[in-house]
Amino acid sequence: MMERLFLLLIFSLIGVIVNPSILAANKIEKINSPVLNDPETVIEEKIVEEAPITSEIESLAIKKQPETSTYIAPNNITIMGKTVPLVQTGSTDIVYDYAASRYGEKFIYGHNSAAVFGVLYGAGVGQSFSTTMNGITKNYTISDIVVYEKNQSNYLLQLNGRGNYMNSVAAAIKKSINESTSQVTLSYYDLSIMTCYGTMLGGGDATHRLVIFANEI
Repeated sequence: MMERLFLLLIFSLIGVIVNPSILAANKIEKINSPVLNDPETVIEEKIVEEAPITSEIESLAIKKQPETSTYIAPNNITIMGKTVPLVQTGSTDIVYDYAASRYGEKFIYGHNSAAVFGVLYGAGVGQSFSTTMNGITKNYTISDIVVYEKNQSNYLLQLNGRGNYMNSVAAAIKKSINESTSQVTLSYYDLSIMTCYGTMLGGGDATHRLVIFANEI
């Protein structure tokens, strides 16, 4: 028996010397085998699973997206459920694409576009609105609405082809002229709002002007 065990041990040593890769293979297999209960392995697997798949470029794009909140200009007019930026001007010739103009203290005007005063077509007497200028908010109610013609030859605002109503409109005054007696009646208001009306002529002009007269509440 002892001789047989001695011979087996000799032959085993000879096999290792002749083919040492057997021992190396055993070591590699042991190193690569998974360690299922190793806490570091579990944590690493969780981190991989929870890491976002968003690429670096996508992440930068998300950061550059604008905020969803709506910006409200500090000076504005809110009428018919729409808030429009309001810019103080020194001339009635200044018209903005995305804001209304305020000339003096009593006259506001602007394009009849969707961005500005397109909503005024649905306005009615008795409805209220507000303006905010330099931190002061005032509330108004619509007292009267008048549609004037614009004379394309002399740029006057007229009724039935007569009169000149532009100066009174800019002062929030409704001027009425009796066609029979030519008697003039003036009605004073706190604010007037004007926008284009009728047939559009291009270049921000139209055949008529819609004017709203309002009083402060």
